[in-house]
Amino acid sequence: MTYDNGLTKEQQKIVDKRFDDLMKKLKKKNPNAYHSIMKHIEEINVIGYRCENISHNKPINKLN
Repeated sequence: MTYDNGLTKEQQKIVDKRFDDLMKKLKKKNPNAYHSIMKHIEEINVIGYRCENISHNKPINKLN
């Protein structure tokens, strides 16, 4: 699924790389938070973005 967020292809590559890097760090630091975020992303991609369809869990703990 693609989204028009106004970024150029080059800018989107940078954002995607930074997101991937942050997610790798999160997965090591807090696997539960990582899996929670990935679940939400999957819901958005499969169901489509509708606020009423996104499950809301407890806030994610801050990284130290």
